Amino acid sequence: MLKVNNKKTINNLVKSSLKTYKMRSVFTLITIVLSVSLIAGLTFMSSAIQQSKLKELAIRQHVIYHEVNQEQMMNLEHEPQIAYSKVIKKGQSFEKDDYILIPSYIEQNNAPMIALDILEGYYPQQANEVLVYDQMLIKMGLEPRAGESLSITYLDGTVEEYVVSGLLEAEATNVFSLYFSKEYAMNGSQLKHIPFDLTAQIVDAQNMEKEAFLSVIRNIGAEYGIERKNINENDAFVRMLAYSFTEGASIVLATVVILMVSVLVIYSIFYISISERTRQIGQLRTIGMTKKQIKKMVRKEGSILSLIGSTIGIAIGALFAFSIKPEGFAWSNFISYTLFILIANYITVQISIAKSAKLAASISPIEATRISGYEVQVEAKKTKCIQRKLSPLSLSMIAARGNRKKSMMTMISLGLAGIVFMCAGSFISAIDEEKFSRQGWFGLGEYIIQIASNAAKVNTHGEMGVKVNNPLNNSLVSTIQAIEGVEEVIEMQTLSVSYSYGEYMEKDVVAPFSESDVPLLSAYLQTGSVDYERMVQNKELIIVHNEMVKEIFGWEFKLGDTVTLQWFDGEKERADTFTIGAILEPTNKLYHNPEMFKLAYNAGWFMIPQDLLQQMMMPEFNLNTRMIISCEDGWDVEDSIELKIVELTKDNPLLTLSTLKNTMEHHKQQFNMTYTTFMGAALFVIAFSIINLLNTLISNTMARKREFACIGALGATNKQIKTMIWGEALYFALINIGVTLTLGTMSGYGVVKFANWNGITYLDYQFPWHYLIGYSLFVLVVTIVLSSSIAKIMGKKSLVERLREAD
Repeated sequence: MLKVNNKKTINNLVKSSLKTYKMRSVFTLITIVLSVSLIAGLTFMSSAIQQSKLKELAIRQHVIYHEVNQEQMMNLEHEPQIAYSKVIKKGQSFEKDDYILIPSYIEQNNAPMIALDILEGYYPQQANEVLVYDQMLIKMGLEPRAGESLSITYLDGTVEEYVVSGLLEAEATNVFSLYFSKEYAMNGSQLKHIPFDLTAQIVDAQNMEKEAFLSVIRNIGAEYGIERKNINENDAFVRMLAYSFTEGASIVLATVVILMVSVLVIYSIFYISISERTRQIGQLRTIGMTKKQIKKMVRKEGSILSLIGSTIGIAIGALFAFSIKPEGFAWSNFISYTLFILIANYITVQISIAKSAKLAASISPIEATRISGYEVQVEAKKTKCIQRKLSPLSLSMIAARGNRKKSMMTMISLGLAGIVFMCAGSFISAIDEEKFSRQGWFGLGEYIIQIASNAAKVNTHGEMGVKVNNPLNNSLVSTIQAIEGVEEVIEMQTLSVSYSYGEYMEKDVVAPFSESDVPLLSAYLQTGSVDYERMVQNKELIIVHNEMVKEIFGWEFKLGDTVTLQWFDGEKERADTFTIGAILEPTNKLYHNPEMFKLAYNAGWFMIPQDLLQQMMMPEFNLNTRMIISCEDGWDVEDSIELKIVELTKDNPLLTLSTLKNTMEHHKQQFNMTYTTFMGAALFVIAFSIINLLNTLISNTMARKREFACIGALGATNKQIKTMIWGEALYFALINIGVTLTLGTMSGYGVVKFANWNGITYLDYQFPWHYLIGYSLFVLVVTIVLSSSIAKIMGKKSLVERLREAD
């Protein structure tokens, strides 16, 4: 007896099946390529962004320990948990002509953070040497070269002469650092009284959780006597540690959704394919092929298609991601994510074809001889209808409902596409771009004029020093109010302070409230009470955003405790102790009320009665920090108003002007990315459903060759047969549109309301008519085109040829 090589036989059958059933193979490949390319694109792009951030943060500090002494510096430099450290100093910035200078020192060692790219020369070694930017020398009218001499006059009137030891290349800016030697940092007039800061990178910090990292840097500081207020973590690095889980969860969720959609499509394609191959599988069973071998054959077909499709999809996804972020490529990440995608897609395909493989294995040789692939076993149902009116359309409806399982899979796929598309359309339609840009101060007006941060930096007393001769004065307010079209000018006041609470000392701003605000504040109390007269007499204040204090510092203000404030009153530095008289509710509740938002958003941690605040300052001191200007007619008169406001502020270096129009333009790019992402995901799902529809229409038409031939022999014209094919396609299309209109609308509404519930306030549900109409037209056009193409192919053959094929 001859020995049969079963493995080789199954491999040959698999190859033959893939070649013979090209439509099934092509549709499955397209589905896998679409899903894998989308998953790979999302995964590799996320990885590239993360890797880019890691590379950028690799040359930045993880933490800065401020105001360290020599002993603490030595201990930190030898701390085993610190990989690299670098000592720095930064002096008082000051203004010279139209630019700002900042005396600085950076330790020169092999630590990667704060590395200076010296264009020419070297870092200063002597007290009279300085490293400067080439553009600074040009602004000073000097030749940009090493060896050049320059003279600098400081805020205290000191004039010092230096020799340029080296040059740095500057981009367009008006802020320049002056880098001095270690000797100057220790003994130079502008740096000797300023304590050192130590920047550090922590060993293996990139693999830590956020809380573990914060615990390490704070424990190191506590061990060497560094106060908590002087431990400043790199927020960008901390966000990256927290971002990893969120981003990973989002990618996994998107992957699961995409794979679920592809499961439906691949399952439908293989189910239809197995139905068509009933006779062939029966013949294989007749010659001795076991159920196990049939299953193995079907699974092997899926495995080959999975490998080919995954490879192409991964290549497309990688090309997309790394062409945008080439600096984010890393072999380790690429290999690990590729393996993850290959395994996930392989499992998906195997799940998709499991039922089909079981169906194939259950086919008996006898059953196969009387099944063409279209017939289905249905239970006979009694009906009161003795006769039916037969027409091309009624016959097409009967045919579409004939194989309920096949039709149901197609309708589920199409319906899911419609639902996803309506969710995307509803979300996009709900976005109010102006409302998004009006979050914050633009919620009160179209223009914001405020004290320039650079002006505050170069003033000895910071922002309060600028307010001594406050440019946001009554004269400016009156001038702006006189502009035609200006409805209101809102003056927002704050007091910059340093506060001490227990062992903590930080900087913050205090905002005033008036006696008329008391009822509003009382409605949002968490604890305590607001009595205006009592608070003025007893020097009491209100705590705002206390939950943020807890999140940032790990502690919170307590009712009845005292807080020491230190501030510049316009003439001298002052300090006083205040009692916490009330604490407001969490921020998210405060911001629901527009008037409460205006009070709370203006404050740091503290609010003080207006009368008490006036007692703290020199008489007639103007505490205005910003002016918010609103227009009567909105955008109709905006351009003329803007020209006049720009004219009032453009020549004043103490002020900056922000406009709602510019802010909206800036946000537009962000929204374009959002629109592209949502619509891209929806289009991928639609592509899956169209593949499924095409597969269903073609397989049904091919399986009904006998039916069409018999109907043609009975006198049906090609036009009537074409109408039958059209009718079946339109049956699916109309059900899809109905599901999209009902379930899609409800799902889209739910998505928007869920987003509102989670604090996304710039979404206002609007029924996406244009998206629904566009999608409906698209579905109808695609359906007609597909069915017409199939009917045209069928019509090319004569009736005799169709009868022969049917036999």
